[in-house]
Amino acid sequence: MTFLLCVYNYTVLKLRKPSIWFSVFSEWNNAVKFINDQELNHDAAFSSEIWLSRQLQFYEEAKSGIAPRYSTLPRFIDTKTLHSIVDFGGGSGWVGFFIPDDTLYINQEISSLQNSFKHLSKNPNRIITENAADIIVEVDVLYSNSVIQYLPDISLFTDLVSKLKPKYILLDDVQLSNQSDFISLQRYYGSFIINRFYNLESLVKKISADNYDLIGTSKYPFTISNKMRRRIEGRSFGDPKIVKPRTLLFEKLPKNTNSN
Repeated sequence: MTFLLCVYNYTVLKLRKPSIWFSVFSEWNNAVKFINDQELNHDAAFSSEIWLSRQLQFYEEAKSGIAPRYSTLPRFIDTKTLHSIVDFGGGSGWVGFFIPDDTLYINQEISSLQNSFKHLSKNPNRIITENAADIIVEVDVLYSNSVIQYLPDISLFTDLVSKLKPKYILLDDVQLSNQSDFISLQRYYGSFIINRFYNLESLVKKISADNYDLIGTSKYPFTISNKMRRRIEGRSFGDPKIVKPRTLLFEKLPKNTNSN
């Protein structure tokens, strides 16, 4: 059966089957308006009881030595020599279990979530804060796992890069488009999460602007079924806009050096 979907920016898309993705938008605010018109709160997903429960489950799994999400951190970075790491949008802070106890781990999370997670660790080297730049001036690694696609503007991340001046930037599970940036909605337990799919070249240029060089990239493994994966890779949108999620590794260049 073929479904017809009227997109909010007046584009009509043909869908083979309902999927986790809904509609395409050229602007973030258009997606917000669409959700608000459905009398839903576009900010509610990451503070919902379901999401919080999942993050707490991640924490318990990590505590027992099981990584709840795939992370390339130990693959690309020698964690034994790390002095400091900032985890941008680190949720419950489960990544802290996979680095040495004496390494400073700062989890930058929104203030509304800090009360849910700050009591979890008694280690003084495990800190959760709304602004890592208030605690540390320069950091070895700025890490993020499946976060920047949920930002209304990439400047929320690049501004932090400018402040922290990390030696390395490691981004796991970045949603990419082989065309220009676009916005879509991910169905989430009766609501939606807004996702931005980045054009790789454009994203690299924005992050590299602060004197960084992309030194490594790899495919990020899917953690969903092959059937759902086929729907994500273009069929849901009627054209092949989406490419596979990737891991990106950037290195700070010496002063007065530019990768371009």
